[in-house]
Amino acid sequence: MGPVTVDEYESRQERYDEQLVKKYGVDITGKPSEEKVALLRRFRQEQYEKLQDAVYKRLGWSQDGLPTVETVKRMDIDFAEVMKLLKVHGID
Repeated sequence: MGPVTVDEYESRQERYDEQLVKKYGVDITGKPSEEKVALLRRFRQEQYEKLQDAVYKRLGWSQDGLPTVETVKRMDIDFAEVMKLLKVHGID
């Protein structure tokens, strides 16, 4: 998810600048390192969230990381306590 610090960014500035320009289409002209770090972290966070959503969907979980009713039934763990807990968390 990094770089975390400006020093880290600047230690590999050529690499990170290239990612911003080529991968994300950002014009980095005149942007300070602090802004480039924030941009890169935002793009990486967005990628992470997309990956997380895809994994949750494939596993049969909600976007909050909870199993769906269908998943619980498929796994044969649809006990009353489990179903009640899911309902408490808005999964019905």
